[in-house]
Amino acid sequence: MAKVLAAGIFLVNKENQILICHPTNHPSDVWSIPKGKIEKDEEPLDAAIRETYEETNIDLKEATSFTPLEMQTYSHKKKSLLGFLVLETENPKVDFDSFELKCNSNVPKARGGFPEMDDYVWVDIEIARDLLHPTQVASLDKIEELIEKE
Repeated sequence: MAKVLAAGIFLVNKENQILICHPTNHPSDVWSIPKGKIEKDEEPLDAAIRETYEETNIDLKEATSFTPLEMQTYSHKKKSLLGFLVLETENPKVDFDSFELKCNSNVPKARGGFPEMDDYVWVDIEIARDLLHPTQVASLDKIEELIEKE
C-alpha cells in the first residue's frame, strides 16, 4: 500500500487558541485540525490551504506567514502529516473575526455524501492535547515554543 501524504493547518488566534474540527459521524471526543491528502503534483502548502477552505470555509489567500512544522508519521506508518502554523498575530490581512465556519466538502457519495466536518471550536492548546490525534499532538510543543517567541 502506498504511503498517504497529508497536509494541514494549525490555525491559532490572538488568544493562542487553536481551531479544531469535529469529523462527522465520529465519537464526540475525536477532533482534528483541517487537513487532507496532498493531490498529485500539488505542493503541500497548497494542499493545506485547499483542505482548510474545504473543511472550514476559511480562505487563507491573504495569509502571508505559514510556518512549516516537522513531518509527523502515524503509528501505522501508512500516513504522514505535514503541518503548517498560521498565527493570527502574524497575518494582519486575515480577518479572524469574519470566519463563517462551515464545511464546503462532502465525503464521497459511496460513503454517504455527508459533510466531512460537523462542528468547530477554538480551544487552548492544552485542551487540544486531549482531543487531537497523537500525530497532531506531536506538533503542539513546537507550536507553543513558536508562540512564546513572539
